[in-house]
Amino acid sequence: MCANKVPLDALGLRQHYEEQIRFITKSITEFDRGDRAEAKRMASSLAILLNDKRAQKGLLKQLGLIEGIKLYDSAGDPIPGNILSFSGLILKALGTHPAYQPKLDEDYGTVRWLDYDTWWDKQIVLKDQHGNELTRRDLVLTCRDQDGGGGHVDSSVEKNYALIGKGNSLGWQSTLD
Repeated sequence: MCANKVPLDALGLRQHYEEQIRFITKSITEFDRGDRAEAKRMASSLAILLNDKRAQKGLLKQLGLIEGIKLYDSAGDPIPGNILSFSGLILKALGTHPAYQPKLDEDYGTVRWLDYDTWWDKQIVLKDQHGNELTRRDLVLTCRDQDGGGGHVDSSVEKNYALIGKGNSLGWQSTLD
């Protein structure tokens, strides 16, 4: 620890945790009202809570909440050998204005509880028609660190993220009559 820093006590860490939960809750409300850019703010808070793969430790780990935690998963797993794209976290909503929608609950198939490492860093949640794969960690950190989600905006972003997010490499098409 740097000599000029004072460590936070458990109460201070808990206050930061509660702030991040409030930020996410507010962003969810705005996202559900149609402001899709709120996903970028959620990425920043999720990274603060969950990411501990670099020099900084995620807030959940600092609070001792990661060990034994089970996280809700509605993504399921890609089918081995399937050459089609896999979109575990999103659905294509059809209508006058087709759009991607989050897949949130058991209405769409498998719901289960996964350990932190699998849920955050191992489970493939998106796979495009070219075999490019993303985990939740990939999505959150690329959004936060490169795509304006809190870190900054890079002049370029990770290829897999760009292809799936902006290049429609999932290969989904809609035709309205």
